[in-house]
Amino acid sequence: MFVPYDDYPEQPDKVQSLRGGVYAIETARRLAAEKQYDALMYEGLLLSGKCLADQNGVPSIRLSSTFAYNRSILAKLSDTGGLHVTSLLKFPAVVKLMSLSMRRHGRIESDDFVTEMVDNNPTPTYVYTSRSFQLDNEAFSDKLFKFIGPSLDGRAAQA
Repeated sequence: MFVPYDDYPEQPDKVQSLRGGVYAIETARRLAAEKQYDALMYEGLLLSGKCLADQNGVPSIRLSSTFAYNRSILAKLSDTGGLHVTSLLKFPAVVKLMSLSMRRHGRIESDDFVTEMVDNNPTPTYVYTSRSFQLDNEAFSDKLFKFIGPSLDGRAAQA
């Protein structure tokens, strides 16, 4: 069953679009209070998904649309140059501030969002790549990580 985010505008402005995760969390909290779901499936970069499931006593299932992450992979990605989310990991003060804010708002359980991302794993995590394409693939347990490949429906690409 599809449930739209509570109070999310039909035509969000840029700020509202950036706050999509906040709308998701508040909607999930409401649904949990109403006992509307048995498990919480969430995108891996929405770190609050696991915390929210734990707070509501339901199993969690993480989806990873790119790769599975561990500390080694995050370190490699943060050193690639350019401005992207992983480049923030080079700045411990930024990581600490972000982590404190997320913890204060009940969105992560630990004091470090990197710890939350790589050590607080649900069972299972479904990764949308094959094990052979996964960086450091031997570091990811078959018990915790299911490499299911890309999400393709078999239709020919439309030109």
